[in-house]
Amino acid sequence: MSRIVSTTWKVGDLVQLRTEAQWNPSLFRIKTATSKKLVLGQLSDRTDEYIGLDTAIDLTDPEDAAEVIAASEEILAEYPHIAR
Repeated sequence: MSRIVSTTWKVGDLVQLRTEAQWNPSLFRIKTATSKKLVLGQLSDRTDEYIGLDTAIDLTDPEDAAEVIAASEEILAEYPHIAR
């Protein structure tokens, strides 16, 4: 039986992916959130629009769930046009 990782994420939160934060810092907005899954949309660094494909995070997988981290102040400063 899979274990569901408890989170406090909600739709609209701005997040990053832990494994990309150092070498490919991108900003994501949570588009949908359930107790088992998050869907993230990658935000453009030029507009308040999404780019690329959505990223699904399986919250029942501890490794996958650990990928989502709060957006750092540094990355937020690089996206001043993004509504918070």
